Amino acid sequence: PKRQLLNDVHVLDLESMAWDTPTLQGSSPSPRKGSAACVHLERYILIWGGGSHAQPREGDVYSLDTVDLTWQMPVVEGPPPAVRSGHTGAVVGDCWYLVGGGDNKQAMSTMAVLCLTSPSLKWAASVAVPPAMVAEGQTVLAVDNKLVAFGGYGGTYSNNVHVYSPPEELLPQASASAASVPSQPVPPRAQPDPSTAAPQGSQQLEAAQKELERLRETSASEVATAKEAAASELQLMRRQLAAAQTAKASAETEVDTLNAALADEQSKVLKLEATLAETLKQKEVLEKALEAANAQLEEGKKKPGIWGYIAGTDAVSPGKTAANGKA
Repeated sequence: PKRQLLNDVHVLDLESMAWDTPTLQGSSPSPRKGSAACVHLERYILIWGGGSHAQPREGDVYSLDTVDLTWQMPVVEGPPPAVRSGHTGAVVGDCWYLVGGGDNKQAMSTMAVLCLTSPSLKWAASVAVPPAMVAEGQTVLAVDNKLVAFGGYGGTYSNNVHVYSPPEELLPQASASAASVPSQPVPPRAQPDPSTAAPQGSQQLEAAQKELERLRETSASEVATAKEAAASELQLMRRQLAAAQTAKASAETEVDTLNAALADEQSKVLKLEATLAETLKQKEVLEKALEAANAQLEEGKKKPGIWGYIAGTDAVSPGKTAANGKA
């Protein structure tokens, strides 16, 4: 599933080139990313560091027994180093050197050292490393008691090669038990044939150089792919920006048109309001004139005059007066 951390184990058989997922026992590490691993005593796989969603940085050491297929948490003496993720490491002699990584706040400028001597594991004092090796995701190899580091990310991606020599006290030394054994005659040692024997260190160095060259080619290919993807993404973003700007210009034009139409409608409303006010004034004048005319009419009806005489309403006719006298 997308963005889900895992803690399963898969095994690749290098002869048949077939993958297998074994069933494991014991308490396994939590799902995580950015951890480091090494082989111990040609039987155990040690896991340290990394992060998970619940615990961004893990500091416990886990051991996977490849024979019994069992997870364990071995006892580790000494003060543990600062937890980290994105680090890498290599084994030189009896020590596992863990370089780089970070804790979401800063990159680790010290190298953690885990001594793998029996009967128990032990954290040694952390060792400062050159600033060039303060990076995440770099590749570290052990070559002739030296650490060879390649690449990594420390603010910018790098394809540089760095060689680090661990302190003398951490390099493989003759054990005290071996020193206490009485000396025995040493049989003469056969001299290798110069025509066929090559120094082991030179072979290892040549293999390391080939590996570094391969990593450089891989890094260059990845950088080219990343640049191409970034260019495509940038082109897509530019097209989207142009479309957004066109849509914005169209929307602004439409807003200007609507504002103009609104201003025209507001002007019409103002004219109608002025016309309505003038009409109301004229109505008021006409109503007053009508009231005055009605009042004059009523006043004329109350007063006798020629029109009332003519109409026979306001004067008594002579015939009616004589009749009334006789009676």
